[in-house]
This record gives sequence, structure tokens and C-alpha cells, in this order.
Amino acid sequence: MSAGTHGLTDVLTQIAALAVRAIPGADGAGLTLLRIDRADMIVKSEPFVRAIDDIQYGLGEGLCISAAATAKTRRSGQLGNDSRWPQFGPRASGLGVHSALSLPLVISTGALGAMNICAHDPNSFDDHSQNCVDIRHLSGSGRAECADPRPDRQNHRTPAGRPRRTRDHRPGGRSAAPTHR
Repeated sequence: MSAGTHGLTDVLTQIAALAVRAIPGADGAGLTLLRIDRADMIVKSEPFVRAIDDIQYGLGEGLCISAAATAKTRRSGQLGNDSRWPQFGPRASGLGVHSALSLPLVISTGALGAMNICAHDPNSFDDHSQNCVDIRHLSGSGRAECADPRPDRQNHRTPAGRPRRTRDHRPGGRSAAPTHR
């Protein structure tokens, strides 16, 4: 690997980590750049994301692959029951990942890869989550304004009633401890 590739890997890993901090409900993220016949340079914010990507690319099926192939965002809140990915979904769910949001990385000539955002809780992502990584929704400060407006998220509980990690969305912010009622 060249020194330039190491620098790009570091930048992409930082982008994946920032996505996790910026997107409500996200537990991990990865970025994949594609070559004509294979996935190349897969980076991740958390180790479990690599296992999810390994399943996708091993099977040739999954949200990230679909997002890159179609240049369209893909989202699932019930991976284990999603008929679009009948082999990938149950395997990802078996590893404890029940929600995913995959966004194509698009340039003028087409998709060059995708960002895959994963969550352990079912139904973790919605349009608001998707907008958090949509450049059209960046504030003048150059960062996504992603306070979660959904009433069920305001009390920091998941739909299943478990405590939800809260996120400090300021630069350098860290995940806060779960809030208990």
C-alpha cells in the first residue's frame, strides 16, 4: 500500500466514525470503494461492521451493494425479515445488526462506493437519519444538524423500551451514558 493509500484510509475511517456520531441510533459505519470487479478499501468505525461487510461481499447481496449498484440510498429496519436481501438479512440479524442505512458515494460518472451505517436496534433509521448525511442538509458551520425531532427519541428510549445512547453532536463530542427513567 502506498503512503497516499494510508492517508485515504485514515480519512475514510474518520468519516465513518463521524457518521456514527452524527446519525441518531447509529452503532457503526463503514465505507467501501468499488473497483470494476470487486470491493476495495473497506474501512469501518467498529469491528462488527467488517463482519457485516464480509457477509455482504461474500454473498454478493446487501444494502451497501444495492446502494452502490443503483446509486440510490437503501434502508432497512428489520434486516432479518427484509425480502430484498433474503440471505444477507438473516445473517446480519444473527450478528445482532437489525437496521442499516446505506448511501451511495456518487460522482459525475456514477457510484464509486457506498457508506453503510448499522444499528443493533430494529427500526433505528428514518428520513431524518438519512438527511443527517445528505450534504444538502449541512448547516453553515459545515456539520449536520441532527438533533432527533421524533417524540419517541426525545426520552432516549428505543421503541423496545431499552435506554438509547445519547450523542453529543458538538465537534469532539462523545457518546453519553444511557439515560434511565
